[in-house]
Amino acid sequence: CNCANNTESDPTCQSSKNSHHCWALQCSKCRDSYFGTPTDGHQCYKQMNVDYKFCLDAKLIEDCKTKLKPLAVAQTVFFMVQPRFMNVDIRLTVDVTQGGLDLFVSPRDDTFVVDVNMSTGAHTINMDTRYIWHPSDESVQLENENGSSNVWHSGQVFNVMERQAKGLTTFITLGQRNTLLFVRNLTNRLVLTLPEKVHELGSTRFYIAVTAVNQAYGTIFFRQDQLHIDLFVFFSVFFSCFFLFLAACVVAWKAKQAADVRRARRRHVVEMLHMAKRPFASVTVLLDPSRNSPYRMRRGRGRASGDIRPVAIEPTDDGVAAVATVLVRLPGNNVPVRMAMASTLILLARVYPTNNRAFLRRRSSHS
Repeated sequence: CNCANNTESDPTCQSSKNSHHCWALQCSKCRDSYFGTPTDGHQCYKQMNVDYKFCLDAKLIEDCKTKLKPLAVAQTVFFMVQPRFMNVDIRLTVDVTQGGLDLFVSPRDDTFVVDVNMSTGAHTINMDTRYIWHPSDESVQLENENGSSNVWHSGQVFNVMERQAKGLTTFITLGQRNTLLFVRNLTNRLVLTLPEKVHELGSTRFYIAVTAVNQAYGTIFFRQDQLHIDLFVFFSVFFSCFFLFLAACVVAWKAKQAADVRRARRRHVVEMLHMAKRPFASVTVLLDPSRNSPYRMRRGRGRASGDIRPVAIEPTDDGVAAVATVLVRLPGNNVPVRMAMASTLILLARVYPTNNRAFLRRRSSHS
């Protein structure tokens, strides 16, 4: 048998043992990359892969873009959506650049039957007679008001949804499982969304039949968009943020450094003012007095040994100790420096008893 419409005979027909059953297996199997059961008016569906675009003649766009072939009037082409990812929504896009289409979608391959007019060759898509329309009741009437109804097949209920394509882009979302979709008069773009939370993508395939109302040109494809990280963009953004953060740190460090310098200057000014407000007095120092001076004569009559007296005393806040400053005469005659000032910490209780400390001037605090 000369098989057409992407069908072939079952391999068992090649065996002579089963030749008496071969007539029933002629053209009953789909060719490679096609799926379905091409018997009793059913067809084979071209398998579509993610991100692969097909023309309306079921060929890849790379193969048909050099010589475009339109879908003739009343001719039908069949596609099958095979999901790649089980947890990502499917987005089917049909672009019609010229002409008009009718589109049919079903989760089963035995839903649609093609009747061919033997005189004109026109295709008419009908539902298989095994699908029984649900008896009319109140619930069906409510669904009919929303543009949908129900059919039965093998004890399973299918929701039938019919839509008219309008505008430049028609958006449809199948938010219910086991839905049969009819889209009429598609002349521009259709975006059909199949949510993964509603449909069992692991076990469900979606079968599509497209019929030309007018001679039509266009493409059909589906996508399952995932979040992808572009390494170039990632590193560009990362280093941009890193250098911005580094620049902010440098600016903050410079601001802190300037604040520390201003604080140190203010502290230095306060210390200088504090030192300028300290009490002071003048001391007369007699250097190298002659032996006949009145001072030497009084010292000689009083006591032979001399004592050390400070030129300045700075008591501490508690009055127990003080910083005493004395003049020290250095040995030698022909030296550049012959006298220096020395300071030491002394205990007032030992050097100056309590009764003799009335003359000491307490150091007042200045801020």
